[in-house]
Amino acid sequence: TKSGKKWHRLTIKRILHNTALYGRNYYGQTKSYMDREGRRKTVARPPEEWIEIWGFTPPIVSEYTFKRAQEQMGRPFAVNAAPRIYLLTGFAFCATCSTPLSGASRMGKKRQYRCRATYATAVDPMTCHESYMNADEIEAIVWDEVVKALKNPQALIRDLERHLKGGGGNIGEEMSELKREISKLVRQEANFIAMASDPDSFDKEMVARQSAPVVALLKEKRRELEILEAQQARHDDVAVIEKQLVDYCNIIAENIDSIESPDGKRDTFSAFDVKVWATKNSVKIVAQVNPEEVSSKSTNVTTIAQTLALRHEHIHRLPLA
Repeated sequence: TKSGKKWHRLTIKRILHNTALYGRNYYGQTKSYMDREGRRKTVARPPEEWIEIWGFTPPIVSEYTFKRAQEQMGRPFAVNAAPRIYLLTGFAFCATCSTPLSGASRMGKKRQYRCRATYATAVDPMTCHESYMNADEIEAIVWDEVVKALKNPQALIRDLERHLKGGGGNIGEEMSELKREISKLVRQEANFIAMASDPDSFDKEMVARQSAPVVALLKEKRRELEILEAQQARHDDVAVIEKQLVDYCNIIAENIDSIESPDGKRDTFSAFDVKVWATKNSVKIVAQVNPEEVSSKSTNVTTIAQTLALRHEHIHRLPLA
């Protein structure tokens, strides 16, 4: 502006809607009067009472250009902008606090993910300080790892043999770690229940919102423990399961390279129960396959929405920004 400050967008909007730009002015758009207390009031007149004046202001654009501008401003916002798609919505969680990650864009920059607990809402305060995460980078890492696992079923077979042939190896360690995590989450859940039972000191709705991620994570950890316990108890039919798993992976691998659409990739993530825990510096990917649900007749990943019991875990370290 002439005072050296930045223009306000509402000022620019008023200018762009001003018919004086093409020489058309109106007189009498408002009227003033004195109220009973002696104060002057100004109110808008109805358009049919305006007096039209042409040429009072020299036109600086044509009427056609002005009308085209009105048409453009009347269109829905960003009508030509491509929608921002986030493949990992619903699959990715903050590795620091386990809150789901959501897609975000800062001032038109590249797509990013951020922990939902890193910003305050009208009802919840900020509880996490994780940084934004590059969406393109994380999505590429997760997809490549899922494809790599499917194309290398022998690595899965080795994991399968280790898990199915008893409680040796790392399955016992995983179960112990899961039990510790579950105990911790149970204590947190009990604390929230105690808070909710004291309405004089705590807002029940706020407690319910804050406890929801803990309850969901507890349910997920209990399900993982059930899967590991089932694996530990399984000792027979290893050879049959191996053959089914190899056939299954080979069938999916034949089609995996042709999957390019976001919906196709998300269907694949759902079919393999992909879970991602990420920070700005690392990405942990867990995909699971249930040998009991695997069949060589299954040829469409969109129809294999089964809970996967064979864990394939990968941790990818990102370069520091």
